[in-house]
Amino acid sequence: MFAKVLAGTLMGIVAAVLCHVVVGGAVAGDESGGKTGLWMALAGFLVVFVLAVTATRGRDAWGRGLLITGLLSLLMAIIFSGIFEADEVGRQAAEAGRVGAAVVTVLAGTLFARVFAVLGLFVGLVFLIGSYLALRKV
Repeated sequence: MFAKVLAGTLMGIVAAVLCHVVVGGAVAGDESGGKTGLWMALAGFLVVFVLAVTATRGRDAWGRGLLITGLLSLLMAIIFSGIFEADEVGRQAAEAGRVGAAVVTVLAGTLFARVFAVLGLFVGLVFLIGSYLALRKV
């Protein structure tokens, strides 16, 4: 029972962070993006915790948590790869009043988004492989 609660707590925290990043990144333009992300973080934690505690063995609990966090990591890669649009430079230049500052802002933001997209992809693959290894029948 201790292993299931430990798996639910630790993987629930990871899932909560990923839920907040995924939902907060998807609805970041809205004023309620932060509140929505926090509610989704709580929901993600509770879902993973309940799935882990209701598992038959500790190994199944870890596998379920890894599966959920792996899918959330892949969603993070999808969200961050589509953040910046083609007309972002024009919009930033209109807001800043200078084209040079807008170009630097967009390039830095694009680099940030691409790094997090690749990070989310690799972390998601690691979590999914760990889930496969934990949930397979031995």
